[in-house]
Amino acid sequence: MKKSESLAKEGGNYFRLTDPAGLTKAASAQVVQGGLEGSNAGPAESAVRLVGVLRQFEMLQRAVAMGGEMNKKAVEEVARP
Repeated sequence: MKKSESLAKEGGNYFRLTDPAGLTKAASAQVVQGGLEGSNAGPAESAVRLVGVLRQFEMLQRAVAMGGEMNKKAVEEVARP
């Protein structure tokens, strides 16, 4: 049985298990009292990706601004007698 078949949609944002017996238990799951959970994302890699996304955003922002300026110039040129 696929994972998607073991869930049934209930309401707008909720799902319920249709067959809890079909699920497998985690073999190495362990609960430690007072333990802190670690992140599954590396901080250095996340910082590099953030800088890349920021640069892309700035380039797109400049492109949109240039498009607006070009539209403004085009309107001014057309309106000139």
